[in-house]
Amino acid sequence: TKMASLSDGGLSWSAVKNLLTTSYPAFKKSDIPEFTKLIVEKENEILHHEEEREAFYSLFVALASNALCSVSGTLSKTNLPHVSGACKVLLSFLLSRLKTPNRACAVTP
Repeated sequence: TKMASLSDGGLSWSAVKNLLTTSYPAFKKSDIPEFTKLIVEKENEILHHEEEREAFYSLFVALASNALCSVSGTLSKTNLPHVSGACKVLLSFLLSRLKTPNRACAVTP
């Protein structure tokens, strides 16, 4: 199978490029709307993916959580619903791994 890509309905690499290739201070408040929308839209993919994609998604969730926390002190009221929705997805993933550990998960309790 192929790696997740925009064309096959997977996570958009371009949308997560800043998160994965730069340091966290480079993750800006202006990145929040597109980034959180992507997480909410891809909830099913993040929570229910093939076993071979577990390492990717577990790292993505860890980095996404850290990135959102890094800008949490600067959120505007208009961003709160989007961030809340994204955090729900990220927390659901993390809690599911605590409940049922996965050996392929790159984030361990």
